Amino acid sequence: MLAFLRDLAKEPLIASWQRHKRGAFAGVSVARRWWGSLSPAHMLRWLPGGSPRQGHRAGRPPKLYVPPRVTRPKSRGRSVARRLFLNNRPRPQPPPNPHHHHDAHPPSPRGVLLLLLLEYLLLLAGRSQLSLSKHGFAVTRPSLSKPPPFLSLSLSPRVPRPLSGLNATTDKTRHILRQTPTPTPTDTMSALLSYLVKFLVGYFALTVFFYGLSLAVPRAGFVARVLAAYISLVACALFGAAASAALTLAGHQQISQWVTARSFKYLMYLTTGVVFEVDDPRDVLGTTRPAVFIGNHQTELDVLMLGAMFPKYCSVTAKSDLKHMPFLGWFMRLSGSIFIDRKNSKDAREAMQGAAQEIRAKRQSVYMFPEGTRSYTKEPALLPFKKGAFHLAVQAGVPIVPCVVANYSHVLYLKSLIFNSGRIPIKVLDPIPTKDLTSADVDELTRSTRELMLKELVVLSAKAKGQPIPVPSANNSTPKAVSSGVDTKA
Repeated sequence: MLAFLRDLAKEPLIASWQRHKRGAFAGVSVARRWWGSLSPAHMLRWLPGGSPRQGHRAGRPPKLYVPPRVTRPKSRGRSVARRLFLNNRPRPQPPPNPHHHHDAHPPSPRGVLLLLLLEYLLLLAGRSQLSLSKHGFAVTRPSLSKPPPFLSLSLSPRVPRPLSGLNATTDKTRHILRQTPTPTPTDTMSALLSYLVKFLVGYFALTVFFYGLSLAVPRAGFVARVLAAYISLVACALFGAAASAALTLAGHQQISQWVTARSFKYLMYLTTGVVFEVDDPRDVLGTTRPAVFIGNHQTELDVLMLGAMFPKYCSVTAKSDLKHMPFLGWFMRLSGSIFIDRKNSKDAREAMQGAAQEIRAKRQSVYMFPEGTRSYTKEPALLPFKKGAFHLAVQAGVPIVPCVVANYSHVLYLKSLIFNSGRIPIKVLDPIPTKDLTSADVDELTRSTRELMLKELVVLSAKAKGQPIPVPSANNSTPKAVSSGVDTKA
C-alpha cells in the first residue's frame, strides 16, 4: 500500500494500477480521496472488461473512464442530530429594547397551558388559594419546603428539591395571569351590551335585506317575516315577564297577559303586516266574565290571534313542555298560565280542578284550544275536540264562548313556505250556557259546539278568501266524544 502511494506520486494513475494490480482493492480508499466522491463501483468501470483481471488478460490497455461528479445527499438524521446535540453555539440575540419589558412577550400557548395545569394541581392539593379583589385575582401559595399531603408518603425524601423548581414555575404562572386583569362587573356588563347591540343591528340588517330581496324573489318574504315574527315574540315575552312581575307586585296579575297580548298585536302589525280583525257585535269579550273561551288552533300565528282578541281578565292553558321554553315560558309562568301534562291524566285532572276553583274564586276567564294541537290545514277544517275545556266549564258553572278564526292558509302556510301580510277575520259567537249541566252532558255539549264552530269556519273562510259560500251537505254523520277526550266516527 505504501509502495502504491509512493509510485502514485511519481507515475500516472494507470501505470500505478498496472504495477500494483494485486493491491488494487487496497488502493480503493486512496482513489476515492483522489477523485472526491467516487465509489468502488465507479473504479471498476475504468476497465473495459468490467474487472482488472479481464482487462489485463485481453491484452488491451485499460481506458480511463471519468464519471460525472456525483453529489451524495446529506443525511437528514445526521443533520438533525447535529442541530440538536452538536451545534451548541449560542445564537446571536437582538439588542435589548429599553422601551419594552423583558417579559413583554408571553410564552407559547403550550407553555402557558402547562403552567396553568401545574398551578391547578397545586390548587387541588390544597397548597394554593385563589383570591379575588377589585385589582384582579391572585394566587397565594405557602412555602413548598414541606411536601404536599399526597406526596408525603412515597416522595418525602426527594420532594424539596424538585418542588423548588416548581416554585419558580408557579411564580411565572402568576406573572402571566397578572398580565390580563380580571374584568370588573362594569366591564362585563358593557361587553354584554356591546354584543347585544351588535346582534340586534345585524339581525335588523338581515331582516331588512330579505324584505328588499322579496321584491325580486317573493320566497324571500317568508324568511323576512319569520325573522321579524320571532324577534317580536322574544321582545314581547321579555316585556311580558317584566310586566308580569311588576303587575304581580302591584296586585294586578290578572291583566298581565292582556297587556302583553296587546303589545304583541301592535308590534306584529308593524313588523309583518299581519292583523286579526275581531267581529264581536255584542261585546261578548268585554261583558262575559268569567267564561271558558275556546277557539280553533291552526298554526303558531295563533299567538298573534290571542293578542288581538284576548279578554282583559283571562289566562291561557298550555302544554307543560312550554314551561321550560326560554322567554315565552318565563312569561307564561309569571303571568299565571295553567300548564297541562298530556302524558299524565292525573295531573291534567288536578290542573283542571285547580283552574275551576280559580275561575270561581277570582272570576278569572280561561282560553283553551279544544283541538289540543295545531291542525296546519289548507282548507277550513277542525280536528277532533278534547273534552277538557267542556268539563272545566261544567265544573265551574260558567258559559262557553266559541271564537272562530277563518282559515288563513293564504297568509301563512309552512309547507309551501308562504308568509304574506294580510287581514284575518275572527268571529265571536254567542255564549253557550252550562248551568244545570252535569258530566253526562259533556259529550253532547262537545259535539254540538264543534258543529256550530265548523259551520261558521267554512262561511268565514270563504268570505276571507273571496270565494263563494259553500252549501252545507246532507251528510249528518257527526263525530261523537268518548271518554278518552278524542272524537271518533260513530
